[in-house]
Amino acid sequence: MAALTLADSRQAIAEGRTVVAVCGQCAARQTIPSETCFTCGSADLSIRPHDGRGRVFSWVVCHFAFAEQYRAETPYTVVLVALDGGARVYGRYDAGSPPLQADMTLALDPAATKAKGYLVYRPAE
Repeated sequence: MAALTLADSRQAIAEGRTVVAVCGQCAARQTIPSETCFTCGSADLSIRPHDGRGRVFSWVVCHFAFAEQYRAETPYTVVLVALDGGARVYGRYDAGSPPLQADMTLALDPAATKAKGYLVYRPAE
């Protein structure tokens, strides 16, 4: 039994990876830090690594930097990825990649994630 904490998520990103919390009661998966399952309310969560592979669920292009450190990166694309096996996670779409398409398969870029400090996705090969 372990809650998924913000520290867990940040540590995974610093290492170029992502994690999910899996509910021991209903098997739901989630990536947002929480002490309980969003589906059934159980506290029986286990934290597991995930390879970050999934499909585009949605995206938005940001033309305004909401934090000063991202001003030089505008415009940038934030993508909502439906991870394989369940759960969704937000990340950035690599600016040098081909245009996004609905349901496109994406892969986490561990090196870029580690370097940038946030999840970075590219088209899967």
